[in-house]
Amino acid sequence: MTDREIKQQTQRFRIAIEHARDEGRFKEDISFDRFPWACCGDTSLLLAEYLQKYGVDSIYVENERDGGSHAWLVVKDNRIKAPQKMVNRYPEQLWDTLQSYGVANPEKPIDITHYELDDIKDALIVDITSDQFSDYDIPVYVGKLDEFHKTFSFERANDYNGLKSVRLRNLYRIIEEYLS
Repeated sequence: MTDREIKQQTQRFRIAIEHARDEGRFKEDISFDRFPWACCGDTSLLLAEYLQKYGVDSIYVENERDGGSHAWLVVKDNRIKAPQKMVNRYPEQLWDTLQSYGVANPEKPIDITHYELDDIKDALIVDITSDQFSDYDIPVYVGKLDEFHKTFSFERANDYNGLKSVRLRNLYRIIEEYLS
């Protein structure tokens, strides 16, 4: 997908969320009834799921500013630097304890690879909740790191690996109804 097509699909997704919210479909949810306020993390994960259907892989990025947080996606393409592979091991003296708690192979190395800011600094940002902030009025931002997004401090970034919770999968099903 081109950047323009990604923006079009992202706008389509945002409109679907707004229609569902306006029709009261999220009134029982802990945060989505206030979309776009205070639901950037969940929204980013839902958008990542949607974009994945179009072959767009993404990275979930968490950031901080003034004691608050904000999340968005970056498109995982040739603008991303591959992170350096890192692994860690559980200490051998914990293996028996870990096995008693259900860890099948505690002797197996744990992949702790993650992105650093330098790996994603040239990435295409996809953010559909930044208009929740009083100093930004763009509801769908798809572009390079701009002055607004630079006001946040990078915390962490990881590959998107699917919707893990029943709550998010249910929200996604609702939004899908408005995409048809």
